[in-house]
Amino acid sequence: MRVRMRTWTAVAEALTLTVLGGSSPATPVLIDALRRSQRAGRLDAIEVRLHGRNFARLDGIAAYATRRLAREADGAGAPAPPLRVVPGKTLAEAFEGATDVLCMVRPGGMPGRAADEAIARAAGSPADEGLGVGGLACYLRGREVITGLAAAAARHAPRANYLQMSSPLGVNVELTRRAFGARAFGVCELPLTTAAKLARAVADQGGGWATHHHAGLNHQSWLYDFRDAEGNDVTARVLEAIPAGSSLGVETAVIRAAGAVPVHYLKMFLHTEREVAAQRAAESRGHTLDRWSRRIEAALAAGAAGDAQVDALLAERRMDWFDEGIVPVLEALHGEGARSMPLNVPAGEAFPGASRDAIVEVDCEVSRHGVVARAVPALPDAPAALTRRLLDYERAVLALPADADEERLAEALALHPLAPRAGLREVARQLAAVKVERFALT
Repeated sequence: MRVRMRTWTAVAEALTLTVLGGSSPATPVLIDALRRSQRAGRLDAIEVRLHGRNFARLDGIAAYATRRLAREADGAGAPAPPLRVVPGKTLAEAFEGATDVLCMVRPGGMPGRAADEAIARAAGSPADEGLGVGGLACYLRGREVITGLAAAAARHAPRANYLQMSSPLGVNVELTRRAFGARAFGVCELPLTTAAKLARAVADQGGGWATHHHAGLNHQSWLYDFRDAEGNDVTARVLEAIPAGSSLGVETAVIRAAGAVPVHYLKMFLHTEREVAAQRAAESRGHTLDRWSRRIEAALAAGAAGDAQVDALLAERRMDWFDEGIVPVLEALHGEGARSMPLNVPAGEAFPGASRDAIVEVDCEVSRHGVVARAVPALPDAPAALTRRLLDYERAVLALPADADEERLAEALALHPLAPRAGLREVARQLAAVKVERFALT
């Protein structure tokens, strides 16, 4: 069974990667993923420039990552290509010579995420940093930062590739492209990890396939049009092979009725009451991650003496978006040949039913020549209808002025399928009061 296409053959050039949000506790996991790619012969020498507002943690992350690389080298066989990690305290330092920029900033940090989730939870709506109420709060808080960073990259590294990962991804990709240009696109590992999970789920039931398509919006997308090696449509067979109680997050009967396989975040749309009840019974994700981040920061402050604790804390959280998302894109951008993978890009002529400039998550061809969206067939009716509604919502959000009042916010939010059924104006009042993040972009 083939769920992804690899056609590059060898590394073509080294890279200098600027990481915005480089003081994130997740950064060492990115470094590990880059090192694994080097050892597999897919990336050559790398310099990683870390930029973040928390200088103490930035220095701690860079020092810890360097020590971690040294430990890995001591226990390895043949030497790997050089991998250097350095902090860039100013954007000019961070961007100098960059071939690629990775933006994973989270304006407001984990406390901001927890506050966004609290607004949604209080309204009885699913809480998430990128969807619905929480996603809109996150966007309002961070849009000036997202735009400012992209504009700074355009000044200092205009020829770089700009990989956007900050939530909510679709609208942030649009902001980034407006400020930086056409070499900006959004990256998410979920399409590929969903395909792999589906393949495991149907393996014992004769539900294999050779190719499929992927389309929708980030965290709101679908796998569909499954084909065998001869090009025959085997979608019905694949969907029928999904066992009850699979790990896909959505009931099997709902998947079959949709005619496509949803990424797991769509469970919030397809099983809303169930998901709200589950969230109310648990601590918010933002609070959990805030506590985890603080523990890592404390361990980093101890220097080398805290390395074992940092190792253990990083192992507590699965962060496969680096191995399955970011690194494969960098390999394709800097290797020979091309690779097919879903990315978040303007629809152009590739996505039926979407305006050309709408940001969609769709199959793309990635190579050192750039990113090109591949034409996909129309989604089945129900996924297509949901996608159109979400596109209308994102268009309204992008049209919101900086001083949007409660009425404008309520009008935009009402377009989203996860908008609360009651108390919309109260939610809009809270959104209007969200603290907008602003900091010097030097």
